[in-house]
Amino acid sequence: MVGIWTPLYPQAAGAPAQDDSAKRDVGREARDGREPAGSQAGQIYVNPASVNPFELLTLKISDLFNRFGPPVSVYAVRGEQSWQDDVVFEYGEVDFYLYKDQVWQVSLPKAQGISKGDPEKAIDLVFQNTAQKGANFYTIRFNERPWPIELRINTNKSGKVSAIYLYRLNY
Repeated sequence: MVGIWTPLYPQAAGAPAQDDSAKRDVGREARDGREPAGSQAGQIYVNPASVNPFELLTLKISDLFNRFGPPVSVYAVRGEQSWQDDVVFEYGEVDFYLYKDQVWQVSLPKAQGISKGDPEKAIDLVFQNTAQKGANFYTIRFNERPWPIELRINTNKSGKVSAIYLYRLNY
């Protein structure tokens, strides 16, 4: 199969086809209406912000490229200990944190009904006081998954959601 991306999960019967807003905007070439450098004609990528965030954890590097195309940017994040260093693939609003060749954490623009910029009170409304509150963050654990997952919602001094992370606790 040449030039067409095939989803890992087949489209539900009767569901509408993917519209242009779900296509992955890859680099300056795509924003200018040209084919991204190195892409095959007709290649369509999915915007990772439109995918269920739980599906993004444990993707391999090859899965990222196949589903979302090449990253817009790649950078490193230094942890407190050397083993906590991460390579991050940036795809617009979604950042993938890699351990070896696998995604262990994602930074998201929205998750579970909460978006960046929402007031802090929205967290209690959505999670009905089940979120654990920290200094400037909330955490919500999802134990019903095959591995333990936690959602961390950071807030800023003005009481707004500033960052959203979903990550595997066993990494």
